[in-house]
Amino acid sequence: LPPGEYVFRDTFVEAEGSPARPLSGRIRYGRGSFYDGTRQTFQVAPAIKPFPLLSFESAYEYNQVDLREGRFTTHVFNARASLNVSNKWLTTTLAQYDSASKRRVLFFRLNYLYRLGDDLFVVLNRTDDRESPERRPDYAVMVKLTRSFDF
Repeated sequence: LPPGEYVFRDTFVEAEGSPARPLSGRIRYGRGSFYDGTRQTFQVAPAIKPFPLLSFESAYEYNQVDLREGRFTTHVFNARASLNVSNKWLTTTLAQYDSASKRRVLFFRLNYLYRLGDDLFVVLNRTDDRESPERRPDYAVMVKLTRSFDF
């Protein structure tokens, strides 16, 4: 794509069920400008919450992109599981695949709320680049501590 300034505009229609229910989800269709062309997108994202502390979500997104430079299609798949052991211990695991970059990501986050407004996060991240199979996966471990101060 040539360098320059681009403005993106999207118009979409979406239907979403209440996430407070055991079965919910979202369906979305949209169209709009994308760099020097257009993009048409469709997304479906079902969710299930079998127990108040456990939820599973998945999503599939299809993008048809038409540019002056060419046309391409992408597919993005997501799966997420959240387990809240208590009001203080929360976990999220996410797996994602993107057909454009052929990248797979696995993400795990542990969140400990040790005081109201204060958190400790431990994040493990693994990225696997399928475009270059000779490359080894990237791993990252991150720790974040937040602390609020009252004046």
